[in-house]
Amino acid sequence: MVTRVLVVEDEVIVAKTIASQLKQLGYMVSATASSGSQAITKAAQTKPDLVLMDIFLKGKMDGITAARQIREHLRIPIVYLTAYADEDTLQRAKVTQPFGYVTKPFNERDLRVAIEMALQQYHMEQSLQSSQAQLSSILNSIDDAVIATTTQGTITFMNASAEALTGWNQSEVWGRDVTSVFPIVNDLTGNLVKYPLDKVIKTGQVVYVGEHNSLITKDGGRIAVGNSASPLKDQLGNVNGVVLAFWDISEDPQTEMLEQVLAKEQEIQDFRSQFVSTVCHEFRNPLSVILTAAELLKRYGNLATQEQKQRYLKRITISVERMTELMEEVLLIGQAEVGRLEFIPTPMNLEQFCQDLIAELCLDEASRNRIVFTSDRVYTEVCMDDKLIHYIITN
Repeated sequence: MVTRVLVVEDEVIVAKTIASQLKQLGYMVSATASSGSQAITKAAQTKPDLVLMDIFLKGKMDGITAARQIREHLRIPIVYLTAYADEDTLQRAKVTQPFGYVTKPFNERDLRVAIEMALQQYHMEQSLQSSQAQLSSILNSIDDAVIATTTQGTITFMNASAEALTGWNQSEVWGRDVTSVFPIVNDLTGNLVKYPLDKVIKTGQVVYVGEHNSLITKDGGRIAVGNSASPLKDQLGNVNGVVLAFWDISEDPQTEMLEQVLAKEQEIQDFRSQFVSTVCHEFRNPLSVILTAAELLKRYGNLATQEQKQRYLKRITISVERMTELMEEVLLIGQAEVGRLEFIPTPMNLEQFCQDLIAELCLDEASRNRIVFTSDRVYTEVCMDDKLIHYIITN
């Protein structure tokens, strides 16, 4: 596509010469103008790719004023033409952000270099602005709050989610120190958490700020947040900024899940305490029986009949068996805790197992409940670990 150029020059001969040079270089002259107001009108009408603007134009409006309006309203790149300019004029020209200067007199080569450099710079600027706009759109569409800062911690960007969480608007925080907008306190200690700016810059790696932190919002509220800081790197890999990402975890499913896990852990701890107490009590009962029977045999063994001695010995045997069962149950739980519980299935008759279990449970004199067992006598032959099943049901 041919580049179209608007020539703004109040000297007619000079304007025609420039137009002729442009055509020889392969450019198209969209129009010529001899005053500032005419330049603005022609630029709006023809929409050129570039404007060659003489700084010193006759009339009420000079080239700098015209260039500023064209730049602000039409976003067209400007290259100034000048034979001489004092320091004040140059400073005024800089404010309009020109894309180049051509000093009179100039040849076709000077003109071509100035135009091509200006167009290249303009396209790079447009590409950068487009990328920035796209990035801003992406960051504003994500749920996570994002704040970008310089390596000194000065805020350069804040997305909509960050505005919603912090209570600050981007226009309020631009150029402010991030710690004044994003103060974090540790929920356990109440102390302010240091922004890991130096660590991110030094390591060039993502740094997670830690757990149990809350954001202090603009109005003084507190929001539990998770957050991390990541480096912004240029094409050479140098860190030239930091991106802080944070998110509300006060209603996070993971937080709720963690609370459930902690509650379950507490439940397990309570069970363990209760289990220890129960085991101690269960061990104490057979031990008391053993000690009592042994004491009776010791004191009255010579006087006791054979029947009495057999009864005392039976009590000791039953108590020892009960203690052995308790010990096996304790070992079973210990194996389950460390993940070493073995499952050893063997063929068994399920109906017979249930009947034996009921008979055992009915021996408990303290139990006042009646157990009714029915069976359809179908699929009674199974392969199970009878010890594990027995332990699970009886406990």
